Amino acid sequence: MSLRIVALFSIPIICFGIATTTPPQQKVAASDSLGSGRELYTRHCAGCHGKVGNGDGPAAGALKVHPTDLTTLAKRNGGRFPAGDIYQVIKWGGGIAGHGSKEMPVWGPVFMSETSRNEAEATARIKEVIQYIESLQVK
Repeated sequence: MSLRIVALFSIPIICFGIATTTPPQQKVAASDSLGSGRELYTRHCAGCHGKVGNGDGPAAGALKVHPTDLTTLAKRNGGRFPAGDIYQVIKWGGGIAGHGSKEMPVWGPVFMSETSRNEAEATARIKEVIQYIESLQVK
């Protein structure tokens, strides 16, 4: 296997490893979905996308494709926050025009494993992360 192929496949693994090294947090009450979304974002996304979502996480420099600035998603989408597109990226990985590449780890299986394979709860967690990302949008 060539060095380029190995490097290509190792980037998502590096990002995945960094983003998941934080120990699991205690569950947040369902009524505090923004707080829960923040915790999930910190655990799974901040390693690449940064603490406030602007793409400057500790793993960003090691990635071939710079992480998306999540704070400008609505601005770059004509003022509309693309929640459906973000859901697809989180659940199935990158590869849509707004994300840029397929190098982002696929988080759907991670959320499924954290919820004892409960699809409804995994979907709820993804939506909590999306709600938190929406709260990061620049005005």
